Amino acid sequence: MAEALFRKAAAQGHADAQVTLGLMYNIGDGVEQNREQAVLWYDAAAKQGHPVGQYNLGAMYARGAGVEKNLELAVSWYRESAKQGNLEAQCRLSHCLLRGDGVEKDAEVAVTWFREAAIVGHTAAQSELASCYSLGTGVEQNDALAVQWWAKAVQGGDVVSRYNIGVGYMHGMYGLPKDVERAKAFMKSAATRGCAEAIDALKVLGGCAMELDPGLCVSCGAPDITRTCLGCRRVRYCTLACQDRDGASHKVDCGGLKACQCFSCTSDRPGESNIYRVAARIGEGSTALAAAAAGCGNNSSAVARGGEGSSSSAAATGGGEGSISSAAADASGCTAM
Repeated sequence: MAEALFRKAAAQGHADAQVTLGLMYNIGDGVEQNREQAVLWYDAAAKQGHPVGQYNLGAMYARGAGVEKNLELAVSWYRESAKQGNLEAQCRLSHCLLRGDGVEKDAEVAVTWFREAAIVGHTAAQSELASCYSLGTGVEQNDALAVQWWAKAVQGGDVVSRYNIGVGYMHGMYGLPKDVERAKAFMKSAATRGCAEAIDALKVLGGCAMELDPGLCVSCGAPDITRTCLGCRRVRYCTLACQDRDGASHKVDCGGLKACQCFSCTSDRPGESNIYRVAARIGEGSTALAAAAAGCGNNSSAVARGGEGSSSSAAATGGGEGSISSAAADASGCTAM
């Protein structure tokens, strides 16, 4: 019934209906999955200037789903969507520009698109922009701005940013003081969300990933606990919003835990792929953690949710704003752990 209604509207040229119908065919929701049909309807919406249709069509070309893989066309549609303010498209376009996928490498333009999405609160863009400042990729290297943008991304729940600030405190990098306790706090916060590097870092720091303060929300640090993970009984949240933001990543690792139910202690954890890109510049002699700074991976779904971004506030990019240490500490959401 729903498919018939959307098909009728799509056939009459309604772009929103075309995008919805394309999504239904793309994931097999209410209809038999048919990627070729998905591309057809995404294409119809994209040619009408619909930003989500443009982004989704670009994603299909990038993956070769329902259509022959064509990175040049993917970039072209990402760009059209990005121009209309689609934050996911801006991030995906930036990744292509950094890697040279379907377009000539241009780190400076990539940073421009990351910044545009980051300023209006897109968490992934904030994290990527911070890494660019940290590494001097497409922009003058600036540790202060790197930490400021990581701190913004932490407020949006970004795991990589929690880890990177933890590395800063662990090694006294990015203009942060060496502070083992703060390092542990950030690493614990990242580890409970499944970050393998944070788990390894905790082994070096002598901390346990599940040594959490039972009275604080693991997501934001608030004391008003209302929800508890039914798997480990240790990870707690203050609101449904915090649980929704962090619960999925925690559940992946929590479900198979045994013994002490600690990420850093158990060896029975289900195997997981490492999806985290580490921007840390570890000095010589630090062999515990790898200084992986190659590539800009993106694990976003190919299905766009137009204009969706983080609820964190817009961030200013001016240097020297406030104390770097305090900004990072305030963003941890877990300094009392």
